[in-house]
Order: sequence, then structure tokens, then C-alpha cells
Amino acid sequence: MNKLEKLVASEIVKQLSDYKGIMINEIMNEMYNLDFYIIGTYKAREFFKEHLHEISDIIEFVKEEYYINVDLSNIERFVSIAVLEQANQVFYCLETVSDNYDKELTDGLIEEIIAELKYKYNLE
Repeated sequence: MNKLEKLVASEIVKQLSDYKGIMINEIMNEMYNLDFYIIGTYKAREFFKEHLHEISDIIEFVKEEYYINVDLSNIERFVSIAVLEQANQVFYCLETVSDNYDKELTDGLIEEIIAELKYKYNLE
């Protein structure tokens, strides 16, 4: 587990209940892809520096999986894409999410997903 995975997992725990009624297979897109994750070039650069190791792993994954060249000219956009990809990896690898991928998020599923995230990422 790396710092970025734990950061994303804790954000999902805090925000998941806001997405009740949304299809589980759309939640990460709703949570992380509707706006820039970080607003401001300076903040995005600082975030990139702080999570350079984790983001470099994501760059390699994106290049290999999607055959996409990584463009760092818009650092806000790049950080948003990297965090979205990390969120996808954290969220969609959960057993509860995998078993309920095509269902709407309910109170019961929220509780199960949060419990699984807390256990897997040692969150309080």
C-alpha cells in the first residue's frame, strides 16, 4: 500500500455516502472525473512532487494498459487523471464492489464497502 492509495481510500470512505443511488460502476467517474482533482498549477505540482513515486507507477500502467502517451503540459489535468486511475484501482478491486458492480449504491453496500476499505487500508 502506498500513500496515494491510502489517501484515495480515505477520501472514498468520507464521500461514498454522497453517491447513494448511483450505479457502482459509475461512482469513481462521478467522484473524480467531473472536475480537476486539484485546482491550481502550483498545488498540482506540489501534489505531483509529494506522490512522484506512486504517480510514476500509474504513468507506466496507463501507458501499457491504454497505449496513451502521458502529457505533463497541463499538470492539473494530469494529476486528475492519475488520481482517477488510482481511485479506480483502489475501488474496483474491492470484493464488495466487484460482486455488485452493476447495482445501485445502497446504504447496506455503503457500509460494506467502507468496512472493506477501512480494513484493507488500515483506516479508522
